[in-house]
Amino acid sequence: MLLKASTHKCPICDGTGLVRSVESLALMVMRNVEDHVLRRPGQSINVRVPVDVALYILNFKRDSLTALEDKYQLSITITADGKAHRQPIHY
Repeated sequence: MLLKASTHKCPICDGTGLVRSVESLALMVMRNVEDHVLRRPGQSINVRVPVDVALYILNFKRDSLTALEDKYQLSITITADGKAHRQPIHY
């Protein structure tokens, strides 16, 4: 059930794989950002993600990013990459 909620049919391979939803991928990115700043306090980070994921993070997770930047005295840059695509997950 959780897999259906966090993925959808891949438009590139016409259903032979699943693609993480925008929300699921954004959560994964945020967890990786948090992990990075915990391991390397003070080291700024630039994250390149697909446009829809960048917009989601900047619109719904901006407060979390700002809190991390303030707490660890670093800069977190989210870059929307128009050439990046969410990769299918094949089982």
